[in-house]
Amino acid sequence: KKALMAADDLSSWRVKDLKKLLKANGIDTSAIVDKSDFVAMAQKVLKKKSDQEWLQSVAVALAVVIASTFVLVGVRAYRRPIRRKLHALYWLNPRWVVIVGTLKFLEWANYGLALLILASWVIPSRWNFTNVVWDYIAPFPLSVPLSMDSFSGTQHPMHYNQGPGRGGGGPGPGGRGEGMSINLWPIIYGWLFRRWQGQMAMKYYNLEMFRQGYVPYRTADDEDAKASSSSSSSSSRWNCPQCTYLNKRAQSVCSMCGVGRRPA
Repeated sequence: KKALMAADDLSSWRVKDLKKLLKANGIDTSAIVDKSDFVAMAQKVLKKKSDQEWLQSVAVALAVVIASTFVLVGVRAYRRPIRRKLHALYWLNPRWVVIVGTLKFLEWANYGLALLILASWVIPSRWNFTNVVWDYIAPFPLSVPLSMDSFSGTQHPMHYNQGPGRGGGGPGPGGRGEGMSINLWPIIYGWLFRRWQGQMAMKYYNLEMFRQGYVPYRTADDEDAKASSSSSSSSSRWNCPQCTYLNKRAQSVCSMCGVGRRPA
């Protein structure tokens, strides 16, 4: 309950409670002695939590707006009533619906993954919103540490700011960074999404070819049977010598011009 109090009331907290708050957020308090430093660090933690909650609310609102817009635009694009369209999709060919839905999900998942990676480079580390997302979709920390450049004293630009729970150092005592590392989870998720998307795209292609009348596997016996059937059907008819109309074998006179059939 005390963690939900305003930042102005932190001065009345005990040092023991301030230490609990900082340790619960992954901050080492062994180097902090003065109570004012405890209060300053606790204020930063509460400010960081409030920023994360604000970003989460904004993200949820944007997701609702985007999803609503997508649904409304999709409904207006249908020529027929939505009820008949859904009935035809879900009852006539459910496999097609599953494949198309999976492809759309993977497409938007790739977009979201790219936005998460870009946000980890652009959003300031004090907001740390991307780390909150990775805490839910990454089961355990998996990262490669980055070494500090001895000449310039700076990190490599291709980095991902990680918190203590994701394998990174995060903000240490006094607000200084303890290290950075490359998160490998975006690479793994991207590879899995691409592989799954390729398999579903191949199934979608085969299903569309089958729906258009193409036989996926045709053997030599099938070709011989098709050729024999076409030759037998052509021998059972005869062409008129004058108008070239195709008549049945049993007819002796052309049904189009009345010319008799020539003897074989």
